[in-house]
Amino acid sequence: EDDVEDIEVLSSSPQNAESEDSKRLHLNCLERQRNKDLRSSFLTLRDHVPELVKNEKAAKILILTKATDYIHSLQAEEHKLLLEKEKLQSLLKTLIPNFEWGLCSTRCNFRGYHLYFCGNFL
Repeated sequence: EDDVEDIEVLSSSPQNAESEDSKRLHLNCLERQRNKDLRSSFLTLRDHVPELVKNEKAAKILILTKATDYIHSLQAEEHKLLLEKEKLQSLLKTLIPNFEWGLCSTRCNFRGYHLYFCGNFL
């Protein structure tokens, strides 16, 4: 019981009350800064989602939902482009044997080389 009384006396002392007030003010300040940073992050995210750029009143859940949808659409587009790239690389491998690279004596857009068709079809 003596320990309980000592704790009550310590917590009710003016010095301890000031310390608790100071601690509470500090924690409140940290929480306000966290909220400010979170709000700023949501606004930045909103500004990177094309569908929400002009929507200044977008709710946080809408920002998250639309950002997720936008990421999925970018991933689908990336997948589509990778497939197209593979097809073009495959096509290029079949066409390269039909062409020769020749040194160009004139200035051109091919860094000094032109592609000459040599007439060998598969």
